[in-house]
Amino acid sequence: MMCTLYVGCCVSIGCVAEAELARRMGHASMTTETIDRIRKCFHSYGLPVDLPTDLTTDDLMHKMSLDKKNRGNSIRCTIVTAIGVSINDPQPVDKDLIREVGTGKRATHSCCQHK
Repeated sequence: MMCTLYVGCCVSIGCVAEAELARRMGHASMTTETIDRIRKCFHSYGLPVDLPTDLTTDDLMHKMSLDKKNRGNSIRCTIVTAIGVSINDPQPVDKDLIREVGTGKRATHSCCQHK
């Protein structure tokens, strides 16, 4: 079965993941407290903030490899440096770091629509 997420779910999950990527890349203003604030904001609107349990890291990496921001073989992400602030151009991010964030916290249930 294929896992399909609505765009709003992808955006909320992606914003939290990109904030965590920025923290791990050394952006000092992106603290765990700031990430928790972002999570709580999306959660207050009923949006998911963690990857669904039935989306594997390999599937995630494949889907990310198809993104229009990518160039060549690199996965490029928007790097959030503070709430409402990001680096103008998407930046290449180490695939191992993406995998590490992608294998982190998972939702306790699936928000995928199966087709």
